[in-house]
Amino acid sequence: AATGVAALLGGHSMPEVLGQARARFRCIDLSQVDKADIADNKPNPALFLKTSATALGACDAFISHSWHDDPELKWNALQAWRAKFIAQHGREPTVWIDKYCLDQTNIETDLRCLPIFMSGCTRLVVLFGPTYLSRLWCLVELLTFVQMDIDIGLIDLEYVCPYNSEDRAALGGTVDTFCVSKCECFNAGDKQTLLNVIYAGFGDMSNFNREVLRILSGTCLGTTV
Repeated sequence: AATGVAALLGGHSMPEVLGQARARFRCIDLSQVDKADIADNKPNPALFLKTSATALGACDAFISHSWHDDPELKWNALQAWRAKFIAQHGREPTVWIDKYCLDQTNIETDLRCLPIFMSGCTRLVVLFGPTYLSRLWCLVELLTFVQMDIDIGLIDLEYVCPYNSEDRAALGGTVDTFCVSKCECFNAGDKQTLLNVIYAGFGDMSNFNREVLRILSGTCLGTTV
């Protein structure tokens, strides 16, 4: 499924995209990720040099997040997940995170390979903030992971908000009002491409909406809102 989505995104054959993804897959030890580096989405090609080439399937987690959410709260959420992982596994996690692992000198190719990069990670970590469901790339990441027939239990959801019930309830409101037609992309061309992928995979937007809500209901978010 991931290879098929990648092929649709870039208009290339599945074997070609798979070969590119295998050659380009990177990860980074989460202890090497710096708070200042992920405070904004300004490209910094030097960060790519901190990553290491790795085999598909050898990365612990793909970090899915919105650049429009509060960077301080998002950092706190990421560190909360990191602490849980270390407590369970006794080591630092390796992650795929866009600011480091996307090659800014060849961004088009790496974006085309994104679904396969996701398939190369054991878990999906969703940093769920107020704007997450309004960003189309985030939703495509979420759906791609699940369409690979991977257990929803392998999605770790961390709240990007102050730790109180009122703020978490407000996040629940973003689920209640969710509709993919309201989502945006930084690049208008990307939006049309992603919508085409959605139509190809789900037939129409209402089917896609239902699937997103089904996934969320299977995470801890479903027990909170």
